[in-house]
Amino acid sequence: MLLLGCIPILWVIFVENFLAHPYIFFDFTDSFITAIGVHTMSKEESHIKKLKEKIFNMGFFLPGSISTQWNVCGNPSCRCKNTKNPQKHGPYYQLSFTAAGKSSTMFIKKEDLATIKDSLKRYEQFKNLNKELVLAYVQWARKHGFKNTKGGK
Repeated sequence: MLLLGCIPILWVIFVENFLAHPYIFFDFTDSFITAIGVHTMSKEESHIKKLKEKIFNMGFFLPGSISTQWNVCGNPSCRCKNTKNPQKHGPYYQLSFTAAGKSSTMFIKKEDLATIKDSLKRYEQFKNLNKELVLAYVQWARKHGFKNTKGGK
């Protein structure tokens, strides 16, 4: 009963605080008010957050390009050695890429080809989003300086 008598007083506190600080939200729990401060994001912060979320949710991606290989074996009686109509072995698919400054290749099974092509597209999207994120941070620094930056923001 005592708590019910407090509700009008709590309501007045809520209204007064809301008018003074509209960015603060109040949560009524067991007849008590808990103030939850919510930081309103600037346009730049919101853009940075969206870019980081897109990058985080991209999934698997790989750099590089796919080439198709056709090979000749060492068996002299094989169809690939036919003098009139040679038929090379293949196709074999190869992913070529540079990672950590080192060139490398990987052979790809035919059944994995579609997955790898999708991962190459996602890598291009990743590079574009990364460029956009860097530009967003530069704009942030130009507008707000360096005092408001936090590691991992």
